[in-house]
Amino acid sequence: MQLGLQRQREANEKTAADRCWRITREYEDAGVSAYKRRVVRPGFEQLLTDLASGLIDGICVWDSDRLARQPRDLERLIDLYETRKGLVFATANKDVDLSTSDGRFYARLMVNVGE
Repeated sequence: MQLGLQRQREANEKTAADRCWRITREYEDAGVSAYKRRVVRPGFEQLLTDLASGLIDGICVWDSDRLARQPRDLERLIDLYETRKGLVFATANKDVDLSTSDGRFYARLMVNVGE
């Protein structure tokens, strides 16, 4: 599992560097499945809190299914992107942008497939 997390971290670092972004904090829920409905993911919850408070300005994630696999979790995230204008979002694996309607549509499709 650690090797997979390290690969994701390296891909995220490259994606951020390609966009001239600086990663200021990492959020992990290693060993906690985003697929399970009733699971609390402390890293994800902290990410939402930090986005809402303005502590961070966006997210760089390996793939959208690493971030959310439950539609309700994705919708909480989308609500923040619709409320706080100027937030950035990138995935290392695919080009998803939650700040656009097309990006939100694609993310919703992917979460439903992942579910």
